[in-house]
Amino acid sequence: MFVFIIPIKSRKVSNNWQKTCQLFERTLKSVCSQKSTNYSVLVVCHEKPEVSFSSDKVQYFQVEFPPPDKKGGSDRDWYFKREIDKNRKLLMGLCHAKHLSPNYVMPVDADDCISDEIVGYSEKNPGSNGWFLSQGYVYNQVTNRLVRKYRKFNLMCGTSHIINYDLIDLPDNPEYNRGYGYYRDHVIFLKHDHIRRIMQEKGKPLAPMPFPGAVYITENSENIYFSSDRPIYGNKIENFLGNRLVTPKIQEKFSLNLPEKLEVLVGSC
Repeated sequence: MFVFIIPIKSRKVSNNWQKTCQLFERTLKSVCSQKSTNYSVLVVCHEKPEVSFSSDKVQYFQVEFPPPDKKGGSDRDWYFKREIDKNRKLLMGLCHAKHLSPNYVMPVDADDCISDEIVGYSEKNPGSNGWFLSQGYVYNQVTNRLVRKYRKFNLMCGTSHIINYDLIDLPDNPEYNRGYGYYRDHVIFLKHDHIRRIMQEKGKPLAPMPFPGAVYITENSENIYFSSDRPIYGNKIENFLGNRLVTPKIQEKFSLNLPEKLEVLVGSC
């Protein structure tokens, strides 16, 4: 059994709840488009998203702890409050996943899309420690840029790691009212740019997924981590070689369908 975990921000901290739900629904459809059916999806949220798509593969868990409060503090404080909220939800999802006896788990950000081959590939390679997505696409909904990343995709996108569930250390009595340090120590997925190193140091190295595994959606106003000044697209040569149109093949592979009422055009840079 392969388990996807999708944490969703609260309506109280969303910039636009309707858009948050639209983006999440696209993500959910993408996750549920796997060629293999041996998977489950755990959605961890405060309020259940308002979507029309449903599947018996999906379970919703509504948390009782309060959403992050933006009052007071700096932008940096607000960033960490949202990161703590996300990782509280990830921890809850990881603990609930135990009841499904999963072989592998993969967190998915609630606005990204993934390849339809993820689960099938894991089934063909049983017993692996897991994988990191070194390849993927970055799609900017404002500039209409789709860039193929041939390396280091896992350093920029949270939807980029699959780990053997038996290799994840979880607390016996998880707590959901703690600070950043607690989740840093108990949620391996907290800092996706360090996961590969952490697993290497444990003597359980992750292997690179041999195909583009996800589409990182940026500039949709709902990203927690992305800012327009972040150096996400790499060098000019890589940008030039990596540019792609959103072709029907890519749309089908990742279920990259544009939500209604999101004014997004498809094109190259």
